[in-house]
Amino acid sequence: MKKVFGAMLCVLLVSAIGLGQAKADRNVKKGQDQQKARIAGGYGCGSDPILPTDGSSVQDYIGAGPNYYLLHLQRNHSYAVDMWDPADSFIGGSGQLVLLSSPGCGSTLATRDFVNSDPNLSNDFADRISWIQAEDGDAVLQVNNLDPSDFYTYVVRITDTTLQANYWTTNGGMAAEFIFTNNTEQTLAGTLTVKDLTAGGIDYNVHVSVPAESQTTEVVAATGMASTGLQVPANHIGRALFAFHGAAGGIMVEGYTITAVDVPITPIKFEAKYSPH
Repeated sequence: MKKVFGAMLCVLLVSAIGLGQAKADRNVKKGQDQQKARIAGGYGCGSDPILPTDGSSVQDYIGAGPNYYLLHLQRNHSYAVDMWDPADSFIGGSGQLVLLSSPGCGSTLATRDFVNSDPNLSNDFADRISWIQAEDGDAVLQVNNLDPSDFYTYVVRITDTTLQANYWTTNGGMAAEFIFTNNTEQTLAGTLTVKDLTAGGIDYNVHVSVPAESQTTEVVAATGMASTGLQVPANHIGRALFAFHGAAGGIMVEGYTITAVDVPITPIKFEAKYSPH
């Protein structure tokens, strides 16, 4: 009987040791996973790691937070930042993206929230913001955890959503026609900037609003050829940018060189600077 009791006691002790070791191993693994996940965000606003604006996805980890990333931004370009949690099976809180001035992180910069817009990121540890950059410069992206009692793994990316065409012309009575297609269920708007290279890079701007799941047309023509649209000098050439508020891919643009009677002559390639990865 003593032998049986001793054997049972040994089994219980080994089991307890095994459970304790397993728990310790899980804690070590959790710490290792957290360290692996933190490959980008800085803990303090200052010398923050750079987040590239080409749509590359970065996986990171946040507890009480916040995390910080440095962004290099261009004038007249639009940007969208997406953040979501692809890993955790239980989401008890939400995340928040904030754009701050750099250097110093002393002020909050204006952005628009699109977390509920297509493609919808709501009901997750997620957020999406978008803005049009007024000048060349840097900014800091701050990621906040609105559930500081828990930890989250998340993916974050910033995409330069600017659409660009490298050539348009008003030579020989020609004009450019741009057709904007809204791929979402919300009205989206932006700014078409036509750069006149013949005149040394002068910018002409027009606001463009595109209703949900619809199209809008904008004509760039010489004064006297068209009574509506964006008026530019005759016999000039240039390039064009379209910057808009919304998620990457929310608006697509097709372009054509046309005659005075709206006959398409050649297509104008209008595409995103980068595509999300």
